[in-house]
Amino acid sequence: KKLILNHLINLYLKENLPISSGKLKKRCELPFSPSTIRNYFQKLDEEGLIIKVHISSGRIPSKEAIRNYWYEHLKYDKIIL
Repeated sequence: KKLILNHLINLYLKENLPISSGKLKKRCELPFSPSTIRNYFQKLDEEGLIIKVHISSGRIPSKEAIRNYWYEHLKYDKIIL
């Protein structure tokens, strides 16, 4: 679940567009089928970590997911203010 979320966030940050399960599989070369990715999308949606923008569109990460992603990936001990 975390792997799919991280790939979704990375791709979203590059393209700034909703990401479908097929696009995520193809662009990130994931070993899961698009239907398996959609199942994980459903779980992530229920947890409030991704958002489905329109009925037939892909997903985007929620503000909470983006915030958590940056906290995990930024090295605060190396930031100089």
